[in-house]
Amino acid sequence: MTKWVHKKNRESDYTDYIVKDPTLKTTFRTLLSQKKSIQQDLADFCKVDKSTISKIVNGIYIPDLIMKLKIAEFFDVDTRVIWRDKKEIEINGNMY
Repeated sequence: MTKWVHKKNRESDYTDYIVKDPTLKTTFRTLLSQKKSIQQDLADFCKVDKSTISKIVNGIYIPDLIMKLKIAEFFDVDTRVIWRDKKEIEINGNMY
């Protein structure tokens, strides 16, 4: 279930709404485990900070299309495996 979290931005007067998606975190955990990798490996491949990957995994930051493509390339999957509208998806015969 997607959860919207209200977050007051301290640097300005506007408010951000961030999406917390527990299935996204599970998907990343599964893909990293299958590849025997850690978030730092993904960050190195994408040429970004590990904190950026952590924000993506936790649903705090939604990457642009180029970053989504790089991440999908790292895992050798289609972007729809990671960012999907469906509730379940098959990865190597397992349903998630």
